[in-house]
Amino acid sequence: MKNTQTAVNLIRVRRLRRTRELSSQADLQRLREMFIKVNEDMIRVRGGEPIQGRIYSLILLSDTPLTQEDIAASTGYSRSQVSRFLKHMEDNAFIVARSQPGTRTILYEGRSRSFVDNFRGLFSSSRQFIQEKVRVVDYILEELSRAPPKERSRPEGLKLREAAKVYSSFMHALLEILDEFNESFEGRLKKLEVELMREAP
Repeated sequence: MKNTQTAVNLIRVRRLRRTRELSSQADLQRLREMFIKVNEDMIRVRGGEPIQGRIYSLILLSDTPLTQEDIAASTGYSRSQVSRFLKHMEDNAFIVARSQPGTRTILYEGRSRSFVDNFRGLFSSSRQFIQEKVRVVDYILEELSRAPPKERSRPEGLKLREAAKVYSSFMHALLEILDEFNESFEGRLKKLEVELMREAP
């Protein structure tokens, strides 16, 4: 019993330490950098330049809209380079650009939902591509099953059947995963929207 209480006290102390650690500006910055790295890697996976992920993160995490000058100063990139990346993100609805009243200054704000939706679009196009290919593979298997036994038993026929069955199993499993992903994401998103509404002042 004493050991159990000691363990509970130790957990409480650790939680208290974590709370204190997270309250420090340095650790908050560390967590921000981790989030920015996630976005850089996600952009890299899509074949883009990681700096786009950093620029997007700076805009998304800022509590006030940013100007092109703000972003250039934070990243060390020239205004022309930043402008090119901003144009790309605006075209993809990652960010929103609006004019500052009474000036020619453009202010940029981030949209986390649009960024995620862009990746969902990738999953959607991947699903469509896989679905088209699995129809072809399943057709091959169907035709092989109708072929005369002599043709099916030939070495090249056996190899084709083996490869097609492996491909078919993989593709059908992948389609199921993509469908489950979309369903899970929609459910989590609805739940998140309810939580954010409750937390809103």
